[in-house]
Amino acid sequence: MAPTRALQRKVSQLFRMRGWQLRPDAMQRLYELLNGEDDWESQLNVLLHEIEQLPGAKADRCVDKPMVDRVFAASSAAAAAPPPDDPATPEHLLSPPTAKPAPPPASHFAVVRARVRRLSYFKPARSRAILAGADDGAPPSVELSRTGRLLGRKGKHILLGVLTAADSGAIALADEDGSVPLDLTGAHKTVGFFTASAVVLVEGEMDDSGVLHVLTLAQPPPPELSAATPAPAPSLGGGAAGLTLSDGGMTIVFSDVWLDDTKTLRRLEAVLRGYEAAGGAPDEASPPVAELFSFVFCGSFCSAPHAAQEGRSTTQLLFRRLAAAPRPAHRAHPHRPLLEGRLPFQELLGRLPLLRHHSHFLFVPGPADASLGPQSLLHRPPLANAFTAELRGTLEHCHLLPNPARFQLGGQTAIVYREDVLTRTKLAALAPPNIAECDDVNRHLVETMLLQGHLCPVPLAQTASYAPSALLLDAAPDLLVVAGRKAQFNLQADAASGGAREGTVAFSPGSFGSSGKWMVYRAAERVAEASFLELPD
Repeated sequence: MAPTRALQRKVSQLFRMRGWQLRPDAMQRLYELLNGEDDWESQLNVLLHEIEQLPGAKADRCVDKPMVDRVFAASSAAAAAPPPDDPATPEHLLSPPTAKPAPPPASHFAVVRARVRRLSYFKPARSRAILAGADDGAPPSVELSRTGRLLGRKGKHILLGVLTAADSGAIALADEDGSVPLDLTGAHKTVGFFTASAVVLVEGEMDDSGVLHVLTLAQPPPPELSAATPAPAPSLGGGAAGLTLSDGGMTIVFSDVWLDDTKTLRRLEAVLRGYEAAGGAPDEASPPVAELFSFVFCGSFCSAPHAAQEGRSTTQLLFRRLAAAPRPAHRAHPHRPLLEGRLPFQELLGRLPLLRHHSHFLFVPGPADASLGPQSLLHRPPLANAFTAELRGTLEHCHLLPNPARFQLGGQTAIVYREDVLTRTKLAALAPPNIAECDDVNRHLVETMLLQGHLCPVPLAQTASYAPSALLLDAAPDLLVVAGRKAQFNLQADAASGGAREGTVAFSPGSFGSSGKWMVYRAAERVAEASFLELPD
């Protein structure tokens, strides 16, 4: 099918604006490639940018069919190329694949842009209807400008784009057309962190020098209720996508559970014995209350300073007995019980029969725990089956989940992410958050994560992950656990806020190993409670 004359004029105009001449065979090929695409104009700009990078292409400034095919094939191959394997990972640590890899996801900017365009007050159809005289009484929509259309246009403009920062410190806004330098002096910022690579809404005025003076810098708005239909969680292995727990019980969340530390194990035993005592059946006809307990243990599971370099071998010692005969260890060795063939954590669980047989135990690896890939990855697969066989044999309901972990509490969606996101986000921020509007830095963090639709909203170069979709948030979860080394916090769902946290309970359990703190979430009441235990020395 041949392209229409109107479409031909539109495509030719886009190329002429960039100084290119489009041959007829290239026009037909572009139509075949982009026909039926909702966002064909943005994809065409991407292809045009790739054409400009071809060596020797600028000699005659003409685009033909072979050039289009070469650029399209190169971009498709780059998007579909699998990540390289980690050669340093021993084969015996790798669990067999359980599912085919998911197709490469759309860019973060494309996902947020599509979400914003679905909002009623950003749809251009309403404004066009009002200009045509078909006023339905609703307020007109907001018109989003693009950087390529700012030249020579005075007045205020609202743009959606990605923040970028040059080595010189200059801040700019980039979209599918190009970029424009920003002047943030005196700009009003909404709640949240504004980091490099963040998708933002900017309202400002252009000056004669081509700089956009920003009046308001805002996070993208949350989706409307009609549009907030959660997409299925990606298949991450370890049973994360299909795990459903009871919403009538308690979810007890610990972080930094140092299983090689004597004090942490004593504290953990005191806590679990309390739940063991409360987990019996109220009468002979009723099931044990322990069936309503779900324990989430987040790493890192090693406390020794050298665990960050030797995390793989140390984590194996925590969950698996040595294959060789136990050898005596020096009294001062930090892992003396492990080297002597003991498994203190499994021994502790053996003394808790009710919890061991009836409760659910979820394990989420931390940065220094044995898992596939280097420790810089922000998405980590579950603890390897190769050295957790004894743990899985000890517990009736043992779930080895990836990081981040996604599961269901009845009809509620829960996400647990073990990463120091606050530290990473503060370091990547291009400007300090608006403390005058909100002095709670944890609320700034949670709002940023939910509105950006990303669990780690920092520059792409710092978010190494072989499964990028694992870090995306298609919709705000009911429970968001940000387990890091920072202080404990608790943000209850705020129905009156009308913002991103309207239906989300977010908290950090704190570090159990260093401070003895943890959190308890009651899904039926949608309430999180802080807990603390200090043992005498």
